[in-house]
Amino acid sequence: AEMSLLWLLKLWWLLVRLLVVAATDAVSVPDKIYWTNLVDGSIQRANLHDGGDIEQILSQSGLKPWGLAIDSSRCYMYFTDYGSGWIKRAHLDGRNVINFIQMLDDKDEARETA
Repeated sequence: AEMSLLWLLKLWWLLVRLLVVAATDAVSVPDKIYWTNLVDGSIQRANLHDGGDIEQILSQSGLKPWGLAIDSSRCYMYFTDYGSGWIKRAHLDGRNVINFIQMLDDKDEARETA
């Protein structure tokens, strides 16, 4: 159990350093931590206090999520899809994924879509 706790603490620190945001708003995101998994192309979450109840909340064919930001006041998450070049938005439960901002066009120039 001590080894598991140490591993979880190291994982948590790594995620924070990678700018993964822990959302702790008691109303919209009750004590959850969110992260991206490039290995299987998913976004997952778990209980912040003990690392339990790990859930895969978003997984789509071809999705390569990298980087994650949580807007707990609006109940959205934003993430970069490394495979498509889009910043995407979804509800915190993984539903209603939309293309939000296109990062690169054909000339590899950053631009925002209307």
